[in-house]
Amino acid sequence: MKKIVKKDISMRDLAGMIESLAQSTAKGFASVDKRFEQVDKRFEKVENEIKEVKELVQVTRHEMLDIGDRFISRMEFDSLLIRFNKIEQKVMSKSGK
Repeated sequence: MKKIVKKDISMRDLAGMIESLAQSTAKGFASVDKRFEQVDKRFEKVENEIKEVKELVQVTRHEMLDIGDRFISRMEFDSLLIRFNKIEQKVMSKSGK
């Protein structure tokens, strides 16, 4: 077994130990704060990028929805092509060509 050595500690010694502990703790928190600042900057960057992506998706969505207003569907095109061919055949048969 280890012998316990009894040592008298003065109030000044105790105050010095506490001050030393407080300083090392403050240094530790300073490095933690610095890391959190870096993490905050990275989160801000990610949030801005996500915001940009959301805006691009929104624009793309609106453009895709507008396609229907500017173009006809394949089925409608085929239907119109069939009707045109029938009219063309009638005109050709009447003109004798």
